[in-house]
Order: sequence, then structure tokens, then C-alpha cells
Amino acid sequence: MATTSNQTREAIRNDWWQNKKGQGFTMFSDPGHGWLAVPRKELVSLGILNKISSFSYQKGDWVFLEEDCDFSAFVTARIEQNRPFFIIEKNSPFDLSPIRDNPPFNAEASELKPVHLRLFEEAQLGKMYS
Repeated sequence: MATTSNQTREAIRNDWWQNKKGQGFTMFSDPGHGWLAVPRKELVSLGILNKISSFSYQKGDWVFLEEDCDFSAFVTARIEQNRPFFIIEKNSPFDLSPIRDNPPFNAEASELKPVHLRLFEEAQLGKMYS
């Protein structure tokens, strides 16, 4: 599909979001930043997994796209593939969102686990090889 202009993308996005068309995604934010929660398989499906930066976070099968660059890549891909979506906003009551406690995004990660499980498994593996 041909690349659409910024003005056209904005008009399409506004129509989808105002009319709640397509799939809903949750945008989490704290006073300093925001992240869109997206299943990892969605990024694969859109063909943008390798375009996501380490400024985003991951937990399990979820990727939390940072609002400045990675979120824009997601929006552009959804629009260019005509896959409507809308945003559900959730503001954190904390100064810093718990999302910040997750590991940075890594496109090469084949099996994603919460940090405490990975650290435990790494410690166990270390004991086996020491």
C-alpha cells in the first residue's frame, strides 16, 4: 500500500479514535511519560518488531510502546494496513508507572518472562555451572 501523508494519517486516526473503530489498545501514562500496551504478536503481524526501540518495555507477551517514537511506528503501520484501532487511556496514580520496572524491549528475546522469574532462573543456572 502506498505511504499516506501525515495529514491523511492524522485524519484517519482521529476518525478511528473518536468513533472507537476497530480494536482497542490501552495507553498507560504517569506524569512523565506514556506507553501503549500491545501484544508482541501484533508487532510481528504489523512487520514492525525490529523497528521498536529499547525505550519501550516488555513483560511477558506484552510490549509497552513508548509514546514518542515507537507509538508512532505502530500508528503508521496500522493506518497503512487499514487496521482500525482506538485508545483507552489509563493514568497512573503514582509518580512513576510500574511499567518502568519492566525490562527494556528486546526484539531478539524469544521467551519473555517477568524480571523476577528470569533472575531466579539465571541464578539457578549459575549454581548449576559453578
